[in-house]
Amino acid sequence: MLFVGILIEGFVVVLANLRYDNTVEVLQAMARFSGRFSLFIFLFTFMIASFYMNPKHETFSKGIELEKRLVGTFAIMHLIHFGFLASFIYVSGTELIIHRLMGGILAYLLIVSYPLYMRRADVQTRQFNILRRVYYYYVLFVFFMTYLPRIMGTLPNVGGSSAELFLTSAWY
Repeated sequence: MLFVGILIEGFVVVLANLRYDNTVEVLQAMARFSGRFSLFIFLFTFMIASFYMNPKHETFSKGIELEKRLVGTFAIMHLIHFGFLASFIYVSGTELIIHRLMGGILAYLLIVSYPLYMRRADVQTRQFNILRRVYYYYVLFVFFMTYLPRIMGTLPNVGGSSAELFLTSAWY
């Protein structure tokens, strides 16, 4: 799974370089496409985790193993997205508003720490199931809050076209 994800991220880099001319637009496209790919992986992982949410279900242990791989892949893909995004912000000179980033910072901390926690946790405990739900619903909320202004058209300088948004959203 991880290998396929890295190949797709490589395809994102090639696609962005073919489609756009200057460095800022290329980095912005790489961040945009990798973010949507990351969202796709997260939604797929969320779907798998929801299906195997009950520890008493007979296929719970198989589902947990698949979920561990998917959560790890998502974390790595989202860190690659973060690298593209940070590069774009640096090159474009975009000013950051720290208090507006706090929710995303917390989401990134969860995205990175949850796969590590999941490897060592006793997945049968109530504590694990509570943290699991917090992780999925909080990260889903942050994704929603990130994409809502883009969909509404209230976020300036996000780049991309309506057709691009439709095409990359349609495969979800």
